[in-house]
Amino acid sequence: MQRSVSLALVAMCVIGTTVQAQAKKHATPAKRVAAARATAWKEVYNDQTVTVALNPAATHHEADGSYSTQLRWTYATDQAIGRDKSYRSMVETRLIDCDSIRSKPVRAKTYTAKGALVSSYDTKPSEMTYLSWGKRKPGSASESAIEGACKTIRGS
Repeated sequence: MQRSVSLALVAMCVIGTTVQAQAKKHATPAKRVAAARATAWKEVYNDQTVTVALNPAATHHEADGSYSTQLRWTYATDQAIGRDKSYRSMVETRLIDCDSIRSKPVRAKTYTAKGALVSSYDTKPSEMTYLSWGKRKPGSASESAIEGACKTIRGS
């Protein structure tokens, strides 16, 4: 009887250790994914009015030499949009030509300070050829943000 109790205790310890190891194994990747998401954005521009960050995981080199990027703009104050609407942050996808510091807007979503969706747009792929490359106003936060995104993309 004593031997069967000992075997039962050993079996319980082995099972318990296996369950703990499996639980740890499954928890670790989730923690890594959460940590990667938290650190995925890289700040490319910051002044007293706006902080702009680039999502390197959503940056892709296009066949024409430009980059498809995802930028997050976080403003210090509300930004007017439309008659009675304002937003505090925007996440946009933008094509950027780093050689000439030009860009094309692809899609964007704007949000209130509390994170509620304010507005969005999405340029259809068939319309992209008709959309002109635009340059941002020299010395503006927008131009500086595009330049900062290019520096981050190119690693300089």
